[in-house]
Amino acid sequence: LLEGEWGRERAGIAFTRLEYVEKSAEELVLPTSYGPNRLFPLRQATLGLVYALPLGGALSWGIGGQVVLSAVPDDLGPVYGDGPGGWTAFLRVRPRRAGHD
Repeated sequence: LLEGEWGRERAGIAFTRLEYVEKSAEELVLPTSYGPNRLFPLRQATLGLVYALPLGGALSWGIGGQVVLSAVPDDLGPVYGDGPGGWTAFLRVRPRRAGHD
């Protein structure tokens, strides 16, 4: 797992997350033909951007989006399809940091 973010709150913050895990067929709830103990390497990259909204008060508001790209072994293609991934738009709400407006 590797995560990072770059930027300034008012100008927009870009973020990324890179993941690598090995999951068993049982954890992935695959058909029994895959064998329950077989391990599959899974990779995923998330890229996103969040912008601060200029709202006052005790909360810090932001709006953003992210794209998720996944890489799975070829033999999982029948279950996951080619190049699984997706996107998300979101509203971020969190307590405002002390000393910042």
